[in-house]
Amino acid sequence: MSLVGQMLLMLLSAASAIGTYVADFDKHHVFNPTWSPHARFHAAAYAILNILIALLVFVLCAVTPFGKIASLQMASVLLLIMGTILFLATAVKGTSPIAGPHEKIIRKVPLALWINVAYLAVWGVASYWALKG
Repeated sequence: MSLVGQMLLMLLSAASAIGTYVADFDKHHVFNPTWSPHARFHAAAYAILNILIALLVFVLCAVTPFGKIASLQMASVLLLIMGTILFLATAVKGTSPIAGPHEKIIRKVPLALWINVAYLAVWGVASYWALKG
């Protein structure tokens, strides 16, 4: 199961990089004309950071430069941090996970948060399998 978990962590990191690019480099976030340039700067900085961390996780899983267990532990922790950011951000006063009226809502919860729940479920299984040995 170790290799399956390792591959799932790599898949999750690739999906995170692609998902961040698709979700954030659009007219609702980084290229939103109603946002100030400084707000767009922060959106771009966060998105680029997310993509770079996802690429780092992919390399940690593929190359395991610090040994298999240490590299996979580091990759797992980085993915967990990426997966909890959206939930933590909802606790900040004046923020909303809803980008606008186009946002799909399911059972009064934005689709982005449902995707995040699925992400964390896959993360849990992948990390368990990767680190189980």
